[in-house]
Amino acid sequence: MKKKTPVGRYIALGIGAVAVAGVLYAAWQTLRADDDLWIEDLGEVGAADIGEDD
Repeated sequence: MKKKTPVGRYIALGIGAVAVAGVLYAAWQTLRADDDLWIEDLGEVGAADIGEDD
C-alpha cells in the first residue's frame, strides 16, 4: 500500500508562511525610518522651537 501525501500539512505550512510574512511586513512598516514621524530633540526640557523673529 502506498502512503498518501498529507496535503493538509502542506496547506498548513503555506498558511503559516504567509502569516509569518505578514507579521514581518507589519513590523517592518512600523519600525522603518520615517523622518516625519519622529519628534525633534529639543535639547533641554521645556525648550520650544521658536524662531529668531519673536
